[in-house]
Amino acid sequence: MPSPVEAIHEAFCVLKEGGHLIAHDLYIPHPSEEDLEIIEQIKKAKTEEKHYGDCGRERRPECAVNGALVMNDIFAALDELGFEVILFEDRKSDLTGFAASLIFEGGDVDEFLADRRAKQSNRISYFLLNAKKSERR
Repeated sequence: MPSPVEAIHEAFCVLKEGGHLIAHDLYIPHPSEEDLEIIEQIKKAKTEEKHYGDCGRERRPECAVNGALVMNDIFAALDELGFEVILFEDRKSDLTGFAASLIFEGGDVDEFLADRRAKQSNRISYFLLNAKKSERR
């Protein structure tokens, strides 16, 4: 998702009351101060607006560091829109299993983890999220 927070707002618009938003991606469970500062710099530098017909143009996610999401803004958007988080699971074991299957099938984990920072730290994980759109009261 080029803009995960924008995607959450779009999901809110198209989901019926009681509908579910299911998401999964790489994330940083415990972002450092440096990670949070990188996010803030990206947000400040992001001045381009989305225009009709710009669908194919790639935009950098405003809440990701080295391709892994920092969940603060995502949870804030879910809360702001009244989504109830039904399930949030850290699925690092699935990510580890995937890397292991790459090795056993003759793949290269270095290609899978091409970013040196991702290889140097074991801080990137994988999540599964299920959030329900609130029904009007």
